[in-house]
Parts: sequence; structure tokens; C-alpha cells
Amino acid sequence: MTDDFLVRRRSDCEVRQIARKARAYLGFASRGRIDVVACLRNETIWTVSGVKRLVVKVLPDIELGTADALTSHTEELIVIAFRRSVHHAAVLGEGRARNTVAHELGHAVMHNRSGMPRRAGGNDTYRWVRPYESAEHQAKVFAAAFLIDDDIASTLDSAEEIAIQFGVSLKCAEIYYKELVERRDRSRAAEKIRKLAASFGAEVKQFPAPSLRFLDSPCPKCGERKVFPVGSKYMCQSCDTVSDTYPDGDSD
Repeated sequence: MTDDFLVRRRSDCEVRQIARKARAYLGFASRGRIDVVACLRNETIWTVSGVKRLVVKVLPDIELGTADALTSHTEELIVIAFRRSVHHAAVLGEGRARNTVAHELGHAVMHNRSGMPRRAGGNDTYRWVRPYESAEHQAKVFAAAFLIDDDIASTLDSAEEIAIQFGVSLKCAEIYYKELVERRDRSRAAEKIRKLAASFGAEVKQFPAPSLRFLDSPCPKCGERKVFPVGSKYMCQSCDTVSDTYPDGDSD
């Protein structure tokens, strides 16, 4: 069984929007730290395919082998099985275990495929699977967006603060904080460009547009003396005729 697999293409932005819808359905639309164990007690879950029944199983570690958790789908039912030690750690608020729960919820919400394990050492990904169509990448983005509130996180100054505030692993917080800084930088750069463009536009308006200087010769088509040079050609303002020669017929 391979770890990663191809799924419907989704941008990181789209995945984050899906995560926010999922947490809102579970009753955590605008809160700081999410109680992931309470989420698992919900009898239903919103998915991209509609609302489905949710069944959570806590099994002896030995039954799941090397997997921390396993998510399976049917047409109307989603089953998530956790190792007892992982579920216990999530109850205690351990960051990595909380991230595992959110990761599995991401698979449940977005990916309709049976037998998706979350391995203790991290799932394998493959170079031929691009991030926007990788089940593992989407689930990682989902987990961070599900656990971390953007508005609150934007007021924090480090990955360590994010990890403490939202009860996530430092690795998860570092990935999120890097993306947060990149989004801030892009926003600031865009705002700077908008200000420069507005300033330039204001300066240009201070100067009147130069008036056209017409040639002495009339337009050979309409007879109006409204011919002016345009680069290497000549145009009549009255009839829009464009020619390669002077109006009197002599070559330039």
C-alpha cells in the first residue's frame, strides 16, 4: 500500500477554506485552541461530498502496526481508527498527536479513499506527485489551517508562540509561520506597488497632455489638415487614415 496518492487538484488557499468550513461545522468557527477530542465525539462530519456519519475507533497499538491512525470511507460513513497511545496523547494536549487527529480529519473531509494510514514516522511522498494533487500535502495544509486561527496567529511573533497558543507541534508551527510571513510580505509588496502607482498617477495628472502638432499638408483622403506623425507613419485625426508617406506623396 503506498502512502501518498493522487487526488483532485486543490491550491493551498482552497484547502485552507475547506478546513475553516470543517471546523465551523464542528463548532469551532472562531476560537483559539480547538478541542480535537471533542471533534472526534461528533456523530457527523462535513465533507466536500456532503455530510457523512463519523465513527471513531480507539484500538490497541499493536492492531494498527506502524500506523498512528487509519481513515476509511464508504458512501455514507467515515471511520477513523487511532492507536490508543496517540488518542491518549491527544487527550493530554500533546502537539504531534493533535496534529495527527487534524491530519486524519483532513483525509476524511477531502479524500474519498479507503485505507489511508498515518504512519508514526511520517508518510512517504513522491516527486511525481505535485503538491496541489498530493493527498499528504493537502492533509498537512488542512491540519495547520484547522488547528490554527489565522486572525489570532497574525498577532503572534514566532513559531514558538503559535505552537503554544494552538497546541500544535513546533514543526507544524514553523511551517505555518513561514507561510504567514510569506503572505504578509506579498501583501506588503502589493500595497507598496498600489501606492507607487497612485503616486505616479497623481504626478502625471499635474502635467497637461501635450497638444498634437499637425503637418502643413492636408490629408490625401479627407483633405483636412489634421495629419500628425506617429513613429515612422502618419495619421489623420479626422478620418484615422494611416500612411507610410508624407501627405504630399513624397517619401520620408
